[in-house]
Amino acid sequence: MVLEVMSSDSKSSEPAVLCERCGTSASLETVVQPLGNEPGAQLYHCPACKHLTWVQWWGWHGRPAADQL
Repeated sequence: MVLEVMSSDSKSSEPAVLCERCGTSASLETVVQPLGNEPGAQLYHCPACKHLTWVQWWGWHGRPAADQL
């Protein structure tokens, strides 16, 4: 389970993601773009335990409508 919390930095539109292993705030490392009806992923790196947390991602426009799946 990946926990997302809003960043305390009001200028940041990215939610902060907590490491699924140790709970420390992780930073966005890279993005795998969605392809067609397949979701992509956002990978977050935890500086404390060096773990990568994968979060399913449907792109900047969100999940496709049910009729497009």
